[in-house]
Amino acid sequence: PLGGPNSSPAGNTAVATLQDVMGSDTWVGRSNMINVARANLNRIDAKPNVTSGADLSALGFRYAGTNATAAGLPFLSVNGFFSSGDAQQPFATRTNNVFSASDDFTWVIGRHSYKFGGELRRDQIRVSFINRPNGDFTFTGQYSGSAAADFLLGLPIQFRQGSGDPNLDGPSWTYAIHGQDANRIGPRFPR
Repeated sequence: PLGGPNSSPAGNTAVATLQDVMGSDTWVGRSNMINVARANLNRIDAKPNVTSGADLSALGFRYAGTNATAAGLPFLSVNGFFSSGDAQQPFATRTNNVFSASDDFTWVIGRHSYKFGGELRRDQIRVSFINRPNGDFTFTGQYSGSAAADFLLGLPIQFRQGSGDPNLDGPSWTYAIHGQDANRIGPRFPR
């Protein structure tokens, strides 16, 4: 399972800074004309899972972690008894930046209500998503009939460890425009 351990090493913490700024301006040209402009910036700068930093070789393990940024303990799952270790899939870093600007204009002329507008948006995400950098061991009782005994004997049913480039840098631009003419057919029909 990808859930967290029921006992976690010291130092396994999450740190995040969230920032939101928004500005808006409403302009009334005449009693039948209004414009609303908005701009905002959202930012997340996070280290969602800071691993313990434990050195696998100093603890007697005969393999190395695959990413020094997420150094820590392997995840151990002893079915029916306990799970322990650092996060299996820690984010080493995460930065999201979203900038958005929009404008909406409404003009009412007689039976017509014209609405025009648009939005421009810039999204950027930078993530270092590391998959099982310190490995994970699963003990089920496959060999001795008891998961705890398999753990004490050092006989896991599986060992997994990920590698490869964990970095993702994905910027994008999106835009939208709209136009509408709401026409009132007669005095008894609302817009």
